Amino acid sequence: MLFHNARKMDKVLYRKKTYLWYPYSYLVASLFFVSNVFLLVHSIHYDVFSVFFTVAVFSSLGLIILASSGYTSLIFFIKSFSLNIILSVVFIFYFEYSLGLPFNGVADDQTFFILTKYWANDTTTFDQRAFNTYGVTWESINYKAYILIFGFWLKFLKFLNIESEHFFHLNLINCWFGAFIPSLTFIIAKRLFTIKIGLISAFIVLLYTPVIFYSIIIIRDTLIGTIFLSIVSITISSYSSKVKIISITILLSLLFELRGASAALAIVFMITYWASALRIKQITIYNKWLSIVMIILVLATSIYLVSGNLNVLKNSDVDLFKRIVNTVNFYQAHSLEQASNDSFGSILKQSNNPIIFLLLLVYTYLSPVPPEFIKTFNLKTVFMGVGNILWYVVAPVFIGGYFQLTKDKSLRSILHAVVVTLVISLIVVSMTSGNPRHLYFLHPLIILFVVAYIIRYPLSFLHFFSASAITGFAGFILYLLLKST
Repeated sequence: MLFHNARKMDKVLYRKKTYLWYPYSYLVASLFFVSNVFLLVHSIHYDVFSVFFTVAVFSSLGLIILASSGYTSLIFFIKSFSLNIILSVVFIFYFEYSLGLPFNGVADDQTFFILTKYWANDTTTFDQRAFNTYGVTWESINYKAYILIFGFWLKFLKFLNIESEHFFHLNLINCWFGAFIPSLTFIIAKRLFTIKIGLISAFIVLLYTPVIFYSIIIIRDTLIGTIFLSIVSITISSYSSKVKIISITILLSLLFELRGASAALAIVFMITYWASALRIKQITIYNKWLSIVMIILVLATSIYLVSGNLNVLKNSDVDLFKRIVNTVNFYQAHSLEQASNDSFGSILKQSNNPIIFLLLLVYTYLSPVPPEFIKTFNLKTVFMGVGNILWYVVAPVFIGGYFQLTKDKSLRSILHAVVVTLVISLIVVSMTSGNPRHLYFLHPLIILFVVAYIIRYPLSFLHFFSASAITGFAGFILYLLLKST
């Protein structure tokens, strides 16, 4: 029944025998089989076979969640989940061989695993053990939702007397979160454009290496990206107002407990979308008042959630402005410590010139520049570098696509929302961490619009791409000259 209903929704796709479809059945079967082989190799190596149970449960749950969205969405989910599992096993063996531990080496994934294990084993001693290990307590952690999701699953495995302390359970859950990203990209593209654009954009996102890499390690950026795309999908959907309000409120609450700044950016997206839709009269009178009510509810929810997260403000000696300034200064100092003193990014960060700051925004938008494999050549940097090179093409083309696609009145609201969210994200990331992975939640949407731009306006794309390629080459020469001085 599940697959029958999903097939029924995509009957036009099968009747027209849309290209890219026929290889799917063979590719899905092959990927699924290979993923199980890799899973078996991992299980034999670590002598832990309980990971098959985690894969079975979450695979079934993913199919149930996406059942109403169409058979193609299910196919993308299965392909992405299988591919993520394969590459997760590959990189775990690589990390263990090169670093001595099955973790990324930047500490985040190992930290998440150890804190989750502490919480799952005994919540009463969590604060003491976490403070002794990392100097944190439950109240000071700003990613509680991430720990809770993993922790409850480990508790459930423990309740069933299944081995629950193996780190790969967490990798698999993160792979599962990432598997929704291509499916959500397809759903959004199909609603905005056509099935053809949805297939191509989702297929590119499926193979986009930054999305894959942050899906296969234990890090919260993937879940943030999945939730953000879910909010976008619900916002532009034809669901009832009650469903929209309830769904978005739940997702925003979860996002606030993962990373407050990401939740704020999601709110920026929704408010910009609804405000733009009201301004260009893209919605009916009834929906106009409904949108105003929804904006007020979202703002009220945001204020409530923010106030709940800023417990430090209860201290009269600390004000909100000082907290923001201290946070920005901390992340700036931290990012400069991690960057080499003569790197182009650190030079831009240390300048107080407003013109240089604009250049920093462009640099952050295109980052990492140059690809990391230029400086450090290994499996991870080469894998990420493939996606970075694709991004160097996609990022400038999106600018041209924005001006061309906004000629379509039905696309203006979401394009305005994406661009405003992107600009604010660039400012926040440039002023704080400077880490490009904090922008990856927007990449699937940008890829989607670039695909639509290329298909709808091929001549305009060729002209703009030629101009941006020349500009990019000139910028590369300028970069080399600045580095040599």
